[in-house]
Amino acid sequence: MTRRPPLSRRALLSGIGALGFGAGALVATGADGSDGPDWPMYRHDPAGTAHAPDATVPREKPVERWRHEFEEMGFSTPAPILSDGRVFVARKSLVAFDAETGDRLFLIESETGSREFLSTPTVASARAYVAPSLVTASESGLRAVGIDGGPDLPVGNDDALSQRWSTGQQPDEPILESMGFGDGWQSPPVATAGTVFTVDDGVAAVDTSSGSVQWRTPVDTLEARPAVADGRLFTVTYDGTLTEYAVDDGAEQWTASTPAVRHELQPTVANGALYVAHETGVTAFEVDGGDERWTSGQPEGEYGRYVTPPSVTPDAVYAAGSGLLGDESDGLVALDAETGEHLWDAPLGGISEANDGPAVAGDVVVQPDNHDLRAFDAASGEELWRLEREAQVSQPAIGREGFYLADGFSLSAFGGA
Repeated sequence: MTRRPPLSRRALLSGIGALGFGAGALVATGADGSDGPDWPMYRHDPAGTAHAPDATVPREKPVERWRHEFEEMGFSTPAPILSDGRVFVARKSLVAFDAETGDRLFLIESETGSREFLSTPTVASARAYVAPSLVTASESGLRAVGIDGGPDLPVGNDDALSQRWSTGQQPDEPILESMGFGDGWQSPPVATAGTVFTVDDGVAAVDTSSGSVQWRTPVDTLEARPAVADGRLFTVTYDGTLTEYAVDDGAEQWTASTPAVRHELQPTVANGALYVAHETGVTAFEVDGGDERWTSGQPEGEYGRYVTPPSVTPDAVYAAGSGLLGDESDGLVALDAETGEHLWDAPLGGISEANDGPAVAGDVVVQPDNHDLRAFDAASGEELWRLEREAQVSQPAIGREGFYLADGFSLSAFGGA
C-alpha cells in the first residue's frame, strides 16, 4: 500500500462526506472552471476548446523533469489532467502524483475482475463535499471518488472511503447500470455547475453529489464527448446530426446536419459557434439555431479526412487529419475562427482516429502524432520541437510552467530548460 501524505483538513472533510456524515451541511468549494492554469478535464474545459490562454508550453524543446513508468504497459493511456498541483491519470486504476516532484500521492485500484477507471478523469465540484470529486467512466457507468483519495483511517479496504458514488449502484436510477460503453478506453465525462454529462446510447445528466440521474435523452449512434457552454449541451452523432439540448432538463432545442461524418465526432463551442471537424472539412455552425457559418476547403488527398476534434481560440481553429495535404501527407491545419480562411498547414507523420486533437497554450500548438508530440507556432505554423516517445501519446495536460504527457508506457512532466 502506498503511503499517503499527512491527512489534511480538506481530505478529512472530503472523507466525512464520502462516509455520508452530515453531507447536507457541507458546501463545495471546488470549481469546474477553466480560468486558472489547471487542466481539469479532457480537452481542458466543458466547451472542449483544448485552449488554455494562461498556460505555458516552452518554445524551446522541453526538458523531462520526472517520469513514472506504468507497471502494466499498453498501446495508449487516457489523457492526464492537472488540478491544484496534482496530476491524475486513469489506467484501470486511478493514480495521483505531485505535479512538481512526481511523488505518488495515492493509488485506487479496480476491484479484481472489474474495470472501473476507463477514461480521463474529470474534476467535478459537488455541493455535498468540501473537496471536489474525480469522475471517470467505468464498465458499469460513472464512478466518483474524492479528489484527495480518501482519509487514512483504519478501514479494511482502501477504496471504501474513496468512492462517493457509482451510477451502477443507484437503486432508484438503474439507467446507467449498463451504459454500453464497450471495450477499451471510453468517452470522458464533462462536468460543470454540479452536474456531470456523459453519453451511452443517449445523453445523461448526473448529479455530482449523489450520482442520481437528473435526466436522460435516448440518442442513436452517439459515442463522442459532448460540449457544454452557457446552459447548452451540444452533441454530434456519426450519422451527421448535430443537436442542442438544454442542460437543466435535456429538452431538444434544434438539430442540423454536417456535410459528411465519421466515427466519434466531438464538437467544440467557442466564439458563438459550434465547430465540427468531419471527413470533408471543418464547419462552423451558429449556436443560435444551427445555421452554417462557414465550411473550410476540402482535404487535398483523394481519401483525405479530418480525424481529430478541433481546438479553438478566439482567433483560430486547429484540426488534424490524414491526407489533408495530399494522398500521402497527413497534416495539421489552422483556419480563421470567424471566416474559415486557411491560415497555415504543417505536415504530420502518421495521424489517425486513435490520435487526440491539438491543444493550444499561449502562442504554441501541440499535436499528438502517433508516438510523437509536436509543437508549432500558433500564428505561423513553424515547427518548434518534437518529442519522441515509445508508444502512442495522449493530449497533454498543460499548466503554467509546463505540461504532463502520457503514453502507453509512462507519464512524464516536461518544462523549460
